[in-house]
Amino acid sequence: MSSIFSLLASVVSLYTLLCFIRIILTWIPNASYSSFGRFLSSVCDPYLNLFRGIRWLQFSMLDFSSMLALFVLFGLSALFNHIATEQSLRLGFLIAKILLLLWQLVSSIMTVVIILLAIRLFVLLTNRDSYQYGSLWSQVDASINPLIFKMSSAFSGGKPVSFKKALIISIITLIFISFAGSYVVSILANALHALPF
Repeated sequence: MSSIFSLLASVVSLYTLLCFIRIILTWIPNASYSSFGRFLSSVCDPYLNLFRGIRWLQFSMLDFSSMLALFVLFGLSALFNHIATEQSLRLGFLIAKILLLLWQLVSSIMTVVIILLAIRLFVLLTNRDSYQYGSLWSQVDASINPLIFKMSSAFSGGKPVSFKKALIISIITLIFISFAGSYVVSILANALHALPF
């Protein structure tokens, strides 16, 4: 029985790698039209398309749905490996694993947003032309403005703040949420692992 779950874990890991390569190829112009790109598209797109269009994973021009698809595959692989190793499956372990995977997804999205905000703040501080209309930065600003001004208004009592200050407040808030969330999720996961069932 354990060999079946080991094989399933290996197959899911291989499929995860293929999906990851497929996602990377979509970023490279014309790579998806090669014979290998078309093969990956036929194998991976039916699965990846299940996650496309999930609204809460779309952050203006950024779409994190492929991250969720990969995290689900990572979770399945870890689950199959656990069953193969332990010869059993406890409910506490399963709930803890789901909680950890969901937190890893949220944490990864927050990390990408923190990096984007930090780059935008760096460009703002070092380049006066970053406000130019039609530039890449005006598109980035249109994407991040709702988030940063909503976060900063919570700390300013609804008073308007500058773009730079809103960026700084948002970066600090997201870093705090990331560390605090990791701590809380770790405690919850350990408690769930300790459950006897």
